[in-house]
Amino acid sequence: MDNKAWSNLLNQKLILLYIIHKLPGKFTKTSLVDFVLSHGLMNYFLVNQYSLELVRVGLVYEQNNFLYPSQAGGQAFHLFLESLSQETTQTLDSLLEDAKTLVQEENSILANLLPNPNGTYNIVLQIIEHQAPILSIELTVSSVEEGKKMMDTFKANPSQVYQDLLNSLQKE
Repeated sequence: MDNKAWSNLLNQKLILLYIIHKLPGKFTKTSLVDFVLSHGLMNYFLVNQYSLELVRVGLVYEQNNFLYPSQAGGQAFHLFLESLSQETTQTLDSLLEDAKTLVQEENSILANLLPNPNGTYNIVLQIIEHQAPILSIELTVSSVEEGKKMMDTFKANPSQVYQDLLNSLQKE
């Protein structure tokens, strides 16, 4: 493999790592392929091959169908970041800002704390996907601290809370 082909291969893998590093947990494999194809960054076969390689070598991991950079992936990202041209990173940053806005509009995690007249508080926890609620829970708690702790736990890992709830409800 000549230097130009090697450089192109490295750049394409770095582009995928860059995208996943900049928006961790925002892309599934399918949505990553869609994003890359819609912006003409590489072809279907390459994005699939390279994303699988990034997972296989441990630079990226998948949790609840979403892609995240591993610690090694973060180190590789910072080590090789300067291999990408400034023009490429600026283009990717612009595309990712648009994608971030779109993802935030389509998928939201909401947690609100509301006081009750009797001195307790209601917390409302919601997962919204494509502008439709897929989970909505309202709980009464005795203190602001208790409510904030529950809200923080929910916001830190809403997909795990959702999955745990489904598993509990599906038990016989």
